[in-house]
Amino acid sequence: MLEWRYLVPLGIAFTLGLAVGAGVESRKVSARDAEIAELKDEHHHLIDQINRETNEAYAALADKLADREKRLAAALSARDDALALAANARADASRLRILADNRSKALRALPSGSGASSAGEGEQLARCTSLLGEGAELVGEGAGLSLRLAGDKDVAGVK
Repeated sequence: MLEWRYLVPLGIAFTLGLAVGAGVESRKVSARDAEIAELKDEHHHLIDQINRETNEAYAALADKLADREKRLAAALSARDDALALAANARADASRLRILADNRSKALRALPSGSGASSAGEGEQLARCTSLLGEGAELVGEGAGLSLRLAGDKDVAGVK
């Protein structure tokens, strides 16, 4: 059997071993807790940074979109104005054509001795008046097409 005197130092050594082991484990746990706290802090910092960058990018894109919407609205308004102008030009050309046709008919109906030196000159004058009316109509159509094409190019962003 073991003697009492050997058991006491053995118990003390065992207790000291447990205390040292617990202290070492306690330091390891404490170091791991510190490392976990540091990683959590870094994680939160990265999340905040990503959220900030995302919000900035979203704001920039929203500003770009608003600018493009304003430009599109202005281009569509300009196109509508140009189409209205073309419609007015077309109506003016149509009125001029009608007036020229009426004048041409009136000149053809003139008797040969009244105002024109000969029947041939009256016919030529009537033909010139008719051509003037046709030219005015073509100018109106050309202006309308030109304005429509320019408006469509502006809306599409073609340079």
